[in-house]
Amino acid sequence: MGTQAWTSAIALIGVTVGGALSFAAQWVSHRAQDRQHHATRQEARRNERLSYLVTFLEIAQEAERTAMEQHPVRTDDDEWRRRAEAVQDRLWAAQKTLHMLCQPTVAQPAHAFAQTVNHLLWHGPGAQPVRDFLHPTRNAFLDAARSDLERHARWPGRSH
Repeated sequence: MGTQAWTSAIALIGVTVGGALSFAAQWVSHRAQDRQHHATRQEARRNERLSYLVTFLEIAQEAERTAMEQHPVRTDDDEWRRRAEAVQDRLWAAQKTLHMLCQPTVAQPAHAFAQTVNHLLWHGPGAQPVRDFLHPTRNAFLDAARSDLERHARWPGRSH
C-alpha cells in the first residue's frame, strides 16, 4: 500500500474513532441528564407528599382540639357542631388526597387514623385519655409516613 493509501486509511480510522467517541460521550451525557431529571422529579414528588402529610396532621390536630372542647362535657352547641363538621370535611378530604398520592402502606394507616380522629370528634375517647385513644393509629400512621419518606429520600450516592 502506498503512502497516500495509508494516509487515507489512518484518516478514515481517525474519523471513525472520533465519531464513536463523540457518540459515546453524548450517550453518557444523555444518561446522566436522564438520571438527574428522574432524581429531581422524585424529590419533587416526595416534597409534595410531605406537604400533604403535614397538612393531614395539622387538620387531625385541629379535629382533636375541637373534640376536646366538647368532651367530656357534652353540649348541643350549634357553633361547635358547625366547626366540627367543617374540620371533619377537611380531614376526610386530606385523607383522600393521601389515598391518591401515597402507596397503600401510608394511605391505609392514614384512613385508620382519620377514622379514630372522627370517632373522637363525635363520640369522645370513652374512659381513656385522648392521647391513649389516638396513640395506636396515630403512631402507625406516623411510622408508615416516615418509612415512606425515608425510602424515597435522596441520599448521596444512592441510585433511584
